[in-house]
Amino acid sequence: MSAADEPPGGDPDKTKKQAEAILRQRALGRELRAIFNQYADEPVPPTFDDLLDRLEKDEAGPANGEQTPPGASPSGKSAAGRSEP
Repeated sequence: MSAADEPPGGDPDKTKKQAEAILRQRALGRELRAIFNQYADEPVPPTFDDLLDRLEKDEAGPANGEQTPPGASPSGKSAAGRSEP
């Protein structure tokens, strides 16, 4: 087969491989989006929600002018989650 006999797109095997690669990429993209959407639709775990609430309270500062001792959290729990004396 001479260069004049080749299709305008070049090597047909190369073109076929490129088309297959594009199809695989699209399929992979669909699967990744489906997996992401599955996790994005899940509710926030209660422990994470509690942590967010505690952080919001910490950012707001102590209520009624109370002072929080250094190293203590305003919720009365230590970093390990145990109540402080």
